[in-house]
Amino acid sequence: MRKDAGFTLLELITVIAIAGVLTAIAVPNFLTYQSSSRLKGALSTLRGDLVGARMLAIKRGVEYQVAFSSGGYQIIRGDLSSGSTFDPINNTEVARDFADEYPGVTVSGSSNPVFSPKGTVAAAPVTITLQNSQGSQTITIYIAGKVKVN
Repeated sequence: MRKDAGFTLLELITVIAIAGVLTAIAVPNFLTYQSSSRLKGALSTLRGDLVGARMLAIKRGVEYQVAFSSGGYQIIRGDLSSGSTFDPINNTEVARDFADEYPGVTVSGSSNPVFSPKGTVAAAPVTITLQNSQGSQTITIYIAGKVKVN
């Protein structure tokens, strides 16, 4: 009586083929999910920073500007005592670079919103667009300082 242990070559090839098919199905879905998650994460981060800039303006009694650049933005505290309204070199509170934090996500704003010490935004409404290969999302800042994800 002979006991065979192990798997035949045909069984191993079948298992490898099934694993290959499942991987071919899963990888594109994972990449779509990853890209979509980056956009949602960037949107959440930006919204939180905008609300935070408004709260800092109210708390500290000075203006805060959110200045958008090609790959991100800076939140700059106003410094009227130095003669210049916003000094990005010395008064940057937050600097975000989406190329590092959220690869593939770009941000653009219709203007750079300035939150007053009362929490309002003078040049409102301000529309900010985040986009990547999966689509785009917009945030609108209204005159009363409300930040809304559209």
